[in-house]
Amino acid sequence: MQYIIYAVFLVLTAATSTRPALPVTPERQFEIAQDVAGIVREETALPFDGEEGPEATGVLLAVMARYESDLREDVEDCRVRGPNGEVGLWQLAPGKNLEGHKIAEVCGSRKLQAKLALDLFVRSRRDAHDVAGLIRAYTSGSAGVSSPQARGRTRMFAWLSHTAGLEVRTLDATWAKPAEEKAVLARE
Repeated sequence: MQYIIYAVFLVLTAATSTRPALPVTPERQFEIAQDVAGIVREETALPFDGEEGPEATGVLLAVMARYESDLREDVEDCRVRGPNGEVGLWQLAPGKNLEGHKIAEVCGSRKLQAKLALDLFVRSRRDAHDVAGLIRAYTSGSAGVSSPQARGRTRMFAWLSHTAGLEVRTLDATWAKPAEEKAVLARE
């Protein structure tokens, strides 16, 4: 689990045609990866089923943090907020998405931000029947509302989950790589 999330953050900081490289240190990436991995390990309800549901969930959270905040510290601690008051690395909208937590509490805890984002994905699963629907629900509030932002995040998730060796066609995640290759990746 830890290897995949760290690898995802390294890939996310690489320059792509639509997203420039970020000025984020590997140490910060690793700290974020540890927090995401810890939250995913603690939770029993995940948006993905299957043998590799936790890994797919980690990849999904990494993709959304990159897209929503570029992993910026000033966004994480809420010195900078979204246009509608969204907060944290996952740009959580105030109100029900904060699950009764005060904004100051959310702004002071990356782990809480990750948990709230994860909870939002789990709630979104009720209306979503595939990965694209899950991401649309997170991005717009409805699995049926498409947007360029949701399509970009879905493409990034598909690419990164494939790069990490996961096969995610629906909301069931399995390893696409042979078992011996998985063992090598786990040791790295």
